[in-house]
Amino acid sequence: MDDEAVLKTRLAIDDRPVKNLEKKVVAWLASLKTESIESAQHSYESLLIQISNYRTSLERHAHIQRANEGDIEHYANIVDGTGSTIVGARERITGLKEELKIAQKGRDNKLEYDKVAREIMKLQTRDAYHASIEQLQRDIDMLKREKGNKEMAFESRKRKFSELVESVKTLKASIDEERAQTHETQRMLQDMDQDYASSEEEESVSDDENSSPDHKATTNGFHRFQERNDEDEDEDEDENADEEGMVADGEDEAVVVNGV
Repeated sequence: MDDEAVLKTRLAIDDRPVKNLEKKVVAWLASLKTESIESAQHSYESLLIQISNYRTSLERHAHIQRANEGDIEHYANIVDGTGSTIVGARERITGLKEELKIAQKGRDNKLEYDKVAREIMKLQTRDAYHASIEQLQRDIDMLKREKGNKEMAFESRKRKFSELVESVKTLKASIDEERAQTHETQRMLQDMDQDYASSEEEESVSDDENSSPDHKATTNGFHRFQERNDEDEDEDEDENADEEGMVADGEDEAVVVNGV
């Protein structure tokens, strides 16, 4: 039986003793006419005892009521304490949840830190990195010096090549001038040859038999002079062709250098 049923039983008023007492009083009153005085006296005393017991029972109900009120107050205090305990437990649970989140975050941070630490341990030390950086810096400085030296050498060669090209151009100009003079001389000789040939034809027509040995010697000398000039011109043309090829190559190289 639970506490609520016990309380209801204790608070409920039992009317069975009253009904029994009522029945006995009615029966005693009905038996007065037939029973003896002693028997009636005995029944009367029994009724008094029952009435006294019922009175005691009624008086006991007041004590029970006070006890019940005390129990009610006690249970109310228990309920209040239980409510306070529940509120405190909820607050504690909330605090523990926050602490759990912080602990989980710290654990995650520790795991991440351990992971990063393992990755860092795989790398080289700071001294090794400094040594590698210094070596790279030395290599860069050496490459810069080599670049400067190569640029100086390139500029020197470029300047010398430009001077060579200018010299070749000057030589070509002088050769062209000499060639022009040679062509002019050749043209003059050809004109003279044509003039001599015309005059010779005229003289041969008018006086074939009377031609003098001096005139023949002069004509033969002129032809020999003309042959020597032709041979000299052929040699000059061969030399000029070689020089033109050299100048053309020099100009191509100058174009390549300027393109660089």
